[in-house]
Amino acid sequence: MSISIASRKSKGRNLQQWICARLSELTGIPWGPDDDALISSRPMSQSGVDIILRGEAADRVPFSFECKNGESFKLVASIEQARANEKPGRPWLIVHRRKKFRNPIVMMDWDTFAVMLKIQQLGHDVMKKPKESGQQFLSDMGVSDE
Repeated sequence: MSISIASRKSKGRNLQQWICARLSELTGIPWGPDDDALISSRPMSQSGVDIILRGEAADRVPFSFECKNGESFKLVASIEQARANEKPGRPWLIVHRRKKFRNPIVMMDWDTFAVMLKIQQLGHDVMKKPKESGQQFLSDMGVSDE
């Protein structure tokens, strides 16, 4: 039995709202459906990143989110979509949730992970580098983007 389009969109919306709520908890920045909310979920069927970050939220959460909620998962297509929607200086990140997993799974490019690990090892906070371009950020951290 296949799942209806409305049901698929509802599952996707639920994951996006779950992520917004978690980001709000982590940052202390409220989230909501309004156009002026600093953290919000993109309406279904609209192009672009799935989590909209504005102002302070954009400064403190340096990622372009792609959300996938379902039992089937097409890795290559998901990465292509995340890359296509990536904001300048905000590495793509995929959040995938399925029933078999206790928690959603986060996927990112290896260079993004390497930068985060290097910053952590240097005792820096990754959230303090929000406005630098991705390439400059990688260069400053000594990680090649090639």
